[in-house]
Amino acid sequence: MRSPLRHGVSVPPFAELSEPAVVADLAVRAERAGWDGCFVWDHLMRDADETEIIGSTSVTLAAIASATRTIRFGAMVTPVTRRRPQVLSRELTALDRLSGGRLIVGLGLGVDRGGELSKFGEATEPRELGRRLDAGAEFLVQAWSGEWFERADGPFAHGPVRFLPRPVQRPHPPIWFAARGTANKPVRRAIRLGQGLDLVGVTPDRVHEVAELVATERADGLNGFDLVCPVTLGSGDPDEWRGTPATWLMHEYPSPPDLAAIERAIDDGPPR
Repeated sequence: MRSPLRHGVSVPPFAELSEPAVVADLAVRAERAGWDGCFVWDHLMRDADETEIIGSTSVTLAAIASATRTIRFGAMVTPVTRRRPQVLSRELTALDRLSGGRLIVGLGLGVDRGGELSKFGEATEPRELGRRLDAGAEFLVQAWSGEWFERADGPFAHGPVRFLPRPVQRPHPPIWFAARGTANKPVRRAIRLGQGLDLVGVTPDRVHEVAELVATERADGLNGFDLVCPVTLGSGDPDEWRGTPATWLMHEYPSPPDLAAIERAIDDGPPR
């Protein structure tokens, strides 16, 4: 049986929201108003005409974990290519343990908007970004097992290592992979390595197509697999998604953020 439709809030940690305490307060308000999740974007740079004031996603997530008690949370999404997976593994485990097992891990290729890859000598070619995402996700899953493992070649090669403690969630926190538009490669990546898809720029018809692919190619079908669809916070129409296999609606607020508008939309609570 599919899970009931859940509602998450997603905000950029820019400008006023660059302060972790401000976003933590939003998460508390969301929890109080009946939202199911509070998520933040993961970026280092943006175009100068948008904002140069950007907060730490990891520290903001820690603030959310500490301030809330029941709401799910995470980054939508973290580009593995600019994160060392061994450090990312430790951070994510700590967040899951700090929150008592409420973390959702969002992973993606990454984008070079604002030069957050190219300005620091990071890879930008899509095929290489895909290799790094696959290798990073595999690393996380193995690290969270608590068993010894090693990787002989490719991105993030390493000798025998073991990571303890393990996350609270078993076998590990759910991983949602970002998938944009009609591309099927990210869908198959999620079928192989993840527990959900954060669908970007999709239509309800596309959600049905993705669900059919997952149901056909995944051993457990759609059981335990999330399909997350975008809605504009405060003005999106969730009704168009209710007849789809979506399990979450992600109510996103665009950049630059307007704190007062976000507070009003959150306090109004999710549509039920």
